[in-house]
Amino acid sequence: MLKPRVQEVHVSRASVCFVTILSVASAWLTAQTPGPQPAGDAQAAAAEGTASIRGRVIDGATGQPLRNARVHAASTVLRGGRTAYTGASGAYELPALPAGQYSVTAIKSTYISAAYGQPRPLELGVPIGLGAGASVGGIDFRMVRAGVVAGTITDESGQPLAGTQVLALRYQFSRGARRLVPASEERTNDLGEFRIFSLAPGEYYLAASLHGDADMAKTSEVFVLTYYPGTANIVDARTISIAPGQTLTGIGIRLLAGRPVRISGTLVDSSGMPLKDGRAYTRLQRGFETQTQFATITPDGSFSIAGLAPGDYALRANGQNSAGEPELAAMAIAVGSNDLTNVRLVSAKPTRVSGRVIVNRDELGSLNGSTFNLTVVAASADEAAAIGNGTVAHVNDDFTFVFTVRPGRALVRPTTAGWFLKAVRVNGVDVTDSGIESRTNQPLIGVEVELTRRLPDVTGAVRGPDGALTRNAFVVVFPPDPQRWGYLSRYVSMGRPSPDSEYRIQVPPGEYLAIAVDSIERGEWTDPDFLERVRGRAVPFSLADGEHKTVPLAVVTVTRD
Repeated sequence: MLKPRVQEVHVSRASVCFVTILSVASAWLTAQTPGPQPAGDAQAAAAEGTASIRGRVIDGATGQPLRNARVHAASTVLRGGRTAYTGASGAYELPALPAGQYSVTAIKSTYISAAYGQPRPLELGVPIGLGAGASVGGIDFRMVRAGVVAGTITDESGQPLAGTQVLALRYQFSRGARRLVPASEERTNDLGEFRIFSLAPGEYYLAASLHGDADMAKTSEVFVLTYYPGTANIVDARTISIAPGQTLTGIGIRLLAGRPVRISGTLVDSSGMPLKDGRAYTRLQRGFETQTQFATITPDGSFSIAGLAPGDYALRANGQNSAGEPELAAMAIAVGSNDLTNVRLVSAKPTRVSGRVIVNRDELGSLNGSTFNLTVVAASADEAAAIGNGTVAHVNDDFTFVFTVRPGRALVRPTTAGWFLKAVRVNGVDVTDSGIESRTNQPLIGVEVELTRRLPDVTGAVRGPDGALTRNAFVVVFPPDPQRWGYLSRYVSMGRPSPDSEYRIQVPPGEYLAIAVDSIERGEWTDPDFLERVRGRAVPFSLADGEHKTVPLAVVTVTRD
């Protein structure tokens, strides 16, 4: 998963963070690239600054300095960031930094990567604000040694299996739900041995998978994704616990085998005719495993894909209709132990959507429309992952845009730093949270996407258990109505106190709850289960359009199972 973007106001908004979450899980989102920078930003990125950051990197258990640790400072004002390496004393310095906000991380082999200010591994760090000429010292890191798990993968007869993918999985909130995601992975050697390193302390599941040869049609058996100690069902899997620096050896998994399954059927275009020049393929839909099988579509529209192991797949196809226009098809399909025949896959023409971005001239200044980019994504997490429905819409200088999207519902969100979504309207109807609905052969025109810099905000001081001001906290703002905690909600935000121990979070007008917690995992603030656990201890408040409200908070300790 990529790191949330650090804004000047220390806010990682859900409307930005959703891009982070889906770019890991969905191939279509990896195509997104940042838009052209305004001239001022480009000049700042190229300029040498006068500020600096200094500190030390040490072993958190022994206190000994760590030599050759890589320390990197990232910022929107410095393209590529700045990197330094520690010396024998563990000291480093990052010089010539332009004024701005920086996230600083330390990386060293056999240790868990550390972000400055994170309470524990895998949690969020604290951004560092630098003014021109500022020299900030004491940015120190106490690194935790990584854990290791090692063992052997064999088949059911005990023979070692080379090239098997072995994954260490842990639950994390991703794509709108708590899911198993890979923390690290390796492949077995010729003796079937694996060694997974760089593991943070915690509980893990181990899973092993071997996809077989490319010519799957001739395969007599396929290996099933197998969880430790030897089951295809996650419910029956056993976790392993890794302590800091622990090496756990002797783990053995015997891969389960089964009969390969074939999917066959026909592919037709939106008029019912066979899709021309088409290609069909399946993609295994486990978020932590990749397996793709291709098949050519015959002139009569039939296709056959063989050699599939049981699991959940996305069946996809593309080609041209009878008029020579491109069409796409996608459907989720569950593969069991029996062949699937007579599958009918119907493609559709992408819907053409056109409209314009609306921005208040007072807020816009000298910027033109090409400053902005929009991301269009399926309105549900499962559809986004399974179907891959998504696109990036570039805005023209005159603020108009045109993009194509698969039929269905899709959410439109801005990806330009510092700008917030105020409304999305289709024919005067607000579809900001429900999503635009597109249908085959029915282009959508006149879509309005209204952006603003001036959402209402809530600010306040944060105090620790001792009553003193602190910035070692995570502030979560969310609505009391669980119906608004959904996928890509604009109403759920997380921020951290600035150096003066005050937070500032911008959200749309409405009723809200705010809470400051001592620790939080990446994406956890968008987890409905987490919000339900903390809502009883949160402070209620309301925000009107354009209002600035002060809500002081005291840090709450969050307990986890």
